[in-house]
Parts: sequence; structure tokens; C-alpha cells
Amino acid sequence: MKRIVVVGAGGHGKVVADAVRAGDAFEVAAFADELATQRDGDLFLGARIIAGDGALARARELGIGYAIAAFADCKARLGCCERLLAHGFEIVTVVHPRAIVAGDVTIGAGTFLAAGAIVGTATVLGESAIINTGAIVDHDCVLEDAVHVEQGACLGARVRVGRVTTIGIGATVTKDRRIGAHAWIAPATLLTCDVEDGAMIS
Repeated sequence: MKRIVVVGAGGHGKVVADAVRAGDAFEVAAFADELATQRDGDLFLGARIIAGDGALARARELGIGYAIAAFADCKARLGCCERLLAHGFEIVTVVHPRAIVAGDVTIGAGTFLAAGAIVGTATVLGESAIINTGAIVDHDCVLEDAVHVEQGACLGARVRVGRVTTIGIGATVTKDRRIGAHAWIAPATLLTCDVEDGAMIS
């Protein structure tokens, strides 16, 4: 199997690593944590943590060629992917085997679909997006780069979501809505109107 480094040794890193191990394409060779130097060398879910400023370069020196950024901060995830590309990693998409994805869905590099996620036909998912546990994205939706649809959220048909936007846990977005970039939709919101760039809906 191909060896992958999961960048992020926290809760979401665990979820991504579980999805990787449930499939048959990749082996989790290491976790990387660029911030927590004190964790360097620790075991995390059976794999070593490579920590500190040089974590990505060290992972490449170990011959690991594949990577995914595994943390919830949308803007930080995009920045991490830029660093991964600069270090020569191939950024991969991870889809849990228990996600349901229509055959014609387009999925960008670095995007993660968790267990129980459902993505309908003719939907386009950008790069480094997260469709989290039990989230539903109905048909003909377009989600731009680094969107995070949190656990149990539901997007109706033909919803368009701008880049670096978060749809909170259990939120519902009715069909044909347009949500701008860098927006935040609070958990459990029922969204029945369009949302401008940068808006915070609570």
C-alpha cells in the first residue's frame, strides 16, 4: 500500500486515519504536527508523530510521498496543502468505505468524506473540503475549496457554497441557496435565505 502522512494529530486526525485504515489504498505511515514540538516521536494510534517546524520535510525524508491535511480550520487546511505541495507530496482524497457517493461526483484533492456522509449525483466538491460524519449534500451542489460541512448537516439540492466556509453541526440549508466565501453557519441553523461573503449566521 502507499504510505501517507496525516497532518494533524488531534480528533479530526483520528477520524481521517480511521477512514484510511478502513480502506485498502493507503497505510498511515506517520502523523505530522507542525505546532507541538513536545510530541515529536510519540506514538499516536500506532504511528509516530513527526512534530515541529520541519515536520513535513522530515516526513519526505522518510520516503512518504502522500499526505492529507486533517484538521477542521478551513483556512489553515488550505495553507497546509500549499506547504505539502512545496515539499513534493501528492495530496490525496480520502473517502470512508461507509460513505455513499454518487458515481458522477467530482472530488478535489485533499477532500475527506467521513463515515455516513452522503453526496448526491452531479455534485462538485472542491479541494481540501470536509463532508463530516453523517452529513448530506444533495444533488447538483457545488462546494468550493476548503468548505467544511460538519456532522449531521444537510444541504438541499443545487446549493452553492463559497470557499473556506463552515456549515455547522446539524444545520439545514434549503435547496437553491447561495452561501458566500469565508462564511460561518451556526450549528442547528435552518437556513432559508442566501448568505453573503464573510457572514456569520447564528
